Amino acid sequence: MGSSHSTPPNPAAAPEPSQTPDQTPAPFSGPKIGLALGGGGIRAFIYIGIYEVFKENDIPISMVTGTSMGSIIGAAIALGYSPEKLKEFVISYKDQNFFSLKNFNYLNESLVKSESVSKILEGFFGNRTFADTIMPFACGAVDLESRQEVMFDSGLISKAAMASAAYPLIFPPVFYEGKYLIDGGVLDQVPAKKCRELGAEKLIAVNIKNNVVRQYISGHIFRKHHLPKFKGIKKKREGLFMRKKNDLKFMVDLVLESVNIAGALNLRENLETAKPDILLEPIVNVGLLDFSKTDELIKYGRKIAIEILPQVKSWFQKE
Repeated sequence: MGSSHSTPPNPAAAPEPSQTPDQTPAPFSGPKIGLALGGGGIRAFIYIGIYEVFKENDIPISMVTGTSMGSIIGAAIALGYSPEKLKEFVISYKDQNFFSLKNFNYLNESLVKSESVSKILEGFFGNRTFADTIMPFACGAVDLESRQEVMFDSGLISKAAMASAAYPLIFPPVFYEGKYLIDGGVLDQVPAKKCRELGAEKLIAVNIKNNVVRQYISGHIFRKHHLPKFKGIKKKREGLFMRKKNDLKFMVDLVLESVNIAGALNLRENLETAKPDILLEPIVNVGLLDFSKTDELIKYGRKIAIEILPQVKSWFQKE
């Protein structure tokens, strides 16, 4: 596998469907660079910072693959959207306030209504299809009935991205092309092999790590199972609403960690097969939907990209 980078964390309106991509890739002499982007909820906004630095330094991207939030940002990159348009998407995503009462699904397939997600993605991508991309692009989901990975490279981008990002319990499964689909990260957290198949000669894969969920689960286990053993320590009294809110958060975190464990079983094998030239594994200790950190995440993505710029630029130097 290629070099690995792990760095500690540094803790509107969407474009109209009629808008065209900002630019097409300029001809260049050098290897075809592929980006394989994993998920991570809003933690994946670091990809915007990485993409922004690449654009500023004329680093050409030739193909993109993604899963979960990586599929949404990857699709935007493949369509030629500018980093500024992606930042507009962040604002619209943040303003949606998924866990407000109006978006709550009352445990009908998920916690968040499908309309809340489709409104954002259809507004951002419009009726664009994979045929509208300026470079090869693919994103993954999982078919619940067949238990198989489904890799999309044709059809409506908004539908494919919504299926790829349908995180169990939080967002509803998507019925598309006769399949009942959930988040692709359940089986393939970073679709690096697919990026190689698309023709990547130099591959940059990004696998975002975090410790927030495990820390919260450990804290819950301590409070529930270990703290009562210590006599003389008064437990903090909580009202009914706060108890139920914490119970719901714990239930979500249990699902998140279970999915992460399942996906990690395949991750290393997939990366060993794809052999990324650069493997980025930043530790981003931000909650899955902690929208208060969006600006910091984009800045952190820039920092990561700046660190690898010398290596990436060396790919274009004549020997």
